[in-house]
Formats: sequence, C-alpha cells, structure tokens
Amino acid sequence: MARRGLLLGCLVLGAIALPILAERLMLVPLHISLNPNEGWNALHTEAWLAGRALYLSPAGPVLNNYPPLSFAIVAVLGRLTGDLIVAGRILSVVSLVVVAAFSGVLCCMLTGVRAAGWFAGLFFLTTFLVGYTDYVAMNDPQLLALALSTLGLWALLRHWDSPAALIGAMVLMLLAGLTKHNMIALPIATLIAVSLERPRRGLALAIGGGLATVLVLGLIRATWGADAIRSLVAARQWKALYVAQNIQRALPVLALPLATVVAGSGLLARRGPERLLLIYACVALVIAVLTGGGAGVYYNCFFDLAVASCILAGLIAARAMQALSGRYPQAGFLPLAITLGVVTLAMRPLLVARWNIQGGDAAALAALTASDLARIRAVPGPVACETAALCYWAGKGFEVDFFNARQALLTGRAGEDNLLSRLRTRRFGLIQLQDRAPGLRLSPAAPGEMAVLDSNYAEVHHSGTGLYLVPRR
Repeated sequence: MARRGLLLGCLVLGAIALPILAERLMLVPLHISLNPNEGWNALHTEAWLAGRALYLSPAGPVLNNYPPLSFAIVAVLGRLTGDLIVAGRILSVVSLVVVAAFSGVLCCMLTGVRAAGWFAGLFFLTTFLVGYTDYVAMNDPQLLALALSTLGLWALLRHWDSPAALIGAMVLMLLAGLTKHNMIALPIATLIAVSLERPRRGLALAIGGGLATVLVLGLIRATWGADAIRSLVAARQWKALYVAQNIQRALPVLALPLATVVAGSGLLARRGPERLLLIYACVALVIAVLTGGGAGVYYNCFFDLAVASCILAGLIAARAMQALSGRYPQAGFLPLAITLGVVTLAMRPLLVARWNIQGGDAAALAALTASDLARIRAVPGPVACETAALCYWAGKGFEVDFFNARQALLTGRAGEDNLLSRLRTRRFGLIQLQDRAPGLRLSPAAPGEMAVLDSNYAEVHHSGTGLYLVPRR
C-alpha cells in the first residue's frame, strides 16, 4: 500500500509537470526574450569570446556582477548551438533535471525506498515548474549553480563521515559560488552541522573554506583586475518592500512542502544527514529573506529552500507511511494527499499558459521580434537596448546596462554623467526601452533625466518588444 501511494503521487506529479515542461521546451529555440537577464548574460559571454574584458569599472555604464564560471560554460556550449541564449536555455533545463534527479537520489538513499526517491524528485520538479515557471529554460546561471550545489550535497551525504567526501562536496559548493555568488546557504549549513558533531573538523572546514575563498578571489583579481572584485560586491539598494514582494511570489508554492516538514519533523533524526537537511532549510530561509531585499533580486533567492524542503517532504512522507501503515493502511495514500495540494496551485499555469504555443502567441511574438531586430540591425553605430537580448540577436554591442546604471546612481557608485552625458550627446542611434516607466530606466532622483531623454530623443515605434527612440534632428 505504501509503495502504491508513492507511485500514485508520482503519476499525479508527472501529469502536472510534463505539460508545463513541454511548453517551456518549445520556447528554447525562439527569439523571444524571456527575461532581461538572458541578453545580459549573452552579451557578457560574447565579450569574453571576443577577447574583451569580462569586468569593467563598476562606475561605468555596463556592470558585470556575476562570477566567471557560467560565462565559460555557456561559451563552450554556444560554439555548438551558434546562439549563446539558446545554449544557456539548454543548460538551464539540464540543470533543473539534475537538481530534481539528485533530490530524488538523496531521498532514496536516506529512506532505502526507490519509490520515495521518485516522489521527492518529481515533487521538486513539479513545485519548481508550477511556482517558478519563468526560470525554466531561461538563460541564467542560477539553476546551474543550484545543480552544482545539489551535487555537493549528494557527495557529502553519500559518505557522511568521510573527510574526503566533505572536501569534494565543498569543492562543488565553491564551484556553485563561482557560478552565482548567492549560493551560500549550503556551505553555511554544512559548517554548522559538521561543527555540531565534530567541532575540530568544523574548525578545519572553516579555515579551509576561508582560505579557498581567499585563493579564488585572488585568482579572479589576478586574471581580471581589481575591477572584477569591485564589480562582484558592487552596492545595490535594499528595501523591506522587496523582501515582502519576493516572499509573496515564492512562498505560496513552498507552503505545502514546508508544512509537511514542520508537521513531520519529529520523524527525522537529530544527527547526521537529516539534521544537515533541516539546518539547510532553516539557513536557506533566513538567507532568502536577507538577500531578497536587494534590488533586482527575484524569487531565485528561495531556490535553496525549495530543494531542502522538497527532499525533506519526500523523506517524511515515506517515514510516515512506514510508521503508520501497520495500523492504518490508508496512510499509504499520504503522498497522494500531499500531491493533491499541488494540483490547485497548478491550475493557473496549466489552464492559462503564459506562452500559448498552440494559440500562436509565442510564434506571433517571435515574428514581431524578428521585425524589430531588423529595425535595430539597420541602425548604424551604437544602439542601447534595455531588453539586452534584442541587441545580442541584432549583432549590437553592450552599450548600457540600464538596471545597473540606475543602481550606480542610487547608491552613489557613479555620477549622473555615467549615462546622461551619453544621452545629451546623442551617442546612440537608437534606444529600445521596455516602457516609459522611469523606474525601469533611471531613478527619478537623477536630475533632469526624463527631460534629457525627451529633449534629445523622439519615439518612432512602439510594439510588443518595447518602444524605440531615435535622436531628434
């Protein structure tokens, strides 16, 4: 009965996940910007492939505040696909599957029940597809970093008492940090869990991890200069409002696994791998709240929590069935009951597809994008695109990073001439903006920004990809 309940839960999860995943996979080859990060990452990778500097002055109009590893990996894949954005999307899908697969492997390893592993892996995959659809098949390094981190978790828990496994796990976690520098929850949780059981090993881990981090930062500085370090730690706004917004976006879909963890935490061991998973979930929640207030931070700050809570939920469901099935045979349907909670959350993405391929919406947007790309290509000289993917596909360089230029003004990292002087001199033959909302470009605190733009540029085109302005004659 217990195995039957797990398998029924897997069937329901698969029925929810597959249509959403198929829909996102159909977007991979299309020239549609799924997120501003797609073009941003592609243009930085393109600069590296062309032999240009990967990191420039953080006071300049273009800022790269991501670590270098993802650019190297996407660059290699891009040579095979011929399109860096498509390469990044493929890598994102593969990374998501790796996280789901090893979440299941971990649950199977801890319970000894293969069906429990399938349930945990599909539970994570479905939860992610339902709650964080935008990040599926998107050219962004967050899922690659999460995959490396999850592999590190697997390496550690597979041989919990092995110092060699701990070293290997920390190397993988360090690589995750070199891919996206918000991947700190698992290393901190590992340090806490190891220190609680073996204080001397925890001290050695803290010293070794600190030295490794300093060494890596030294190598980055030696390779790309001091601007690389300054760019990685460049200041940005922090607001409690952003925290609230990210909690509102991220936590509803995690309510189900988190409730399962809270209700069944008594079934977990208070030592070893299971305690590490609990600590991981707690640390991930705290860090998500702290970092979720940063400008430009989206609900990706909750991805660590999604991994930990879904593994724990699968583990608790299997344990609960094992404990209750002797007296209560109906407990075998516990995974199905948990799964049914996802169905309600999934109704909207299942019934109201954001990119309805069958309805032609995505195809129509791709055709519209192709027309606007031709418009951008026809402009001689530099073009500034707020939707950076458009400049990438049109073969234009990275002239202005609008979001980070705004942050440079707001945090005092750069003066207003960082961008305004370029507008006054009409440096750009064309400017593409997502819309005319000042918050999407520069801060209203920048004196005369709107006046400078409007006095020097005139709108000539407006479409589904944004609005287009040319210098006034």
